[in-house]
Amino acid sequence: MQETPTQTTTKSAPNVDAPNYLAAFLLTLFLGFIGTNRLYTGHRLLGWLRAVMFVAVFVAPVFFLVDTTTGIIALSLGAVANAAATLWWYIDLWLYFTGNVHDRKTGQPLHRDSPRDYSVARSMMLSLHLAVVALVVLVSVGIGLLVNNLQNGSLLKMLQPGGDTTQIQQLLKTYGG
Repeated sequence: MQETPTQTTTKSAPNVDAPNYLAAFLLTLFLGFIGTNRLYTGHRLLGWLRAVMFVAVFVAPVFFLVDTTTGIIALSLGAVANAAATLWWYIDLWLYFTGNVHDRKTGQPLHRDSPRDYSVARSMMLSLHLAVVALVVLVSVGIGLLVNNLQNGSLLKMLQPGGDTTQIQQLLKTYGG
């Protein structure tokens, strides 16, 4: 009888040198707007670019010392940089939600200590997404109410000296003010 060699399948060992998935996700969630997550995963240029975009928002008001026009231009550019960095941060969170994040050096997916790391990141991202949607809805409703009150003039009447403040007093009584 001839003996056939047995085939052995070897699993590739997890890349423990790669950045940790859960640590990278938490850095993205709490400090991603500064670019720390990109620095952690080896994307140095992108991390520093996002850090510069974040700092631009705080440096922009200094240009008002030069003159008003320069200050307004600087604030506008700072606002655009802030909006871009925020959108970029949200896209990074979405990449973690979909599990599409890789180490820069090896190109391998980030190291997960347990299969639960991915589910924790997904549930946190889903909760964050729902909170952002709720916040957008609340702000939209608030703006709509404010515009409505401004259009019919009731808010302006209440804020004028000697104006009717009974509605404000009722609100304060109702909500414990």
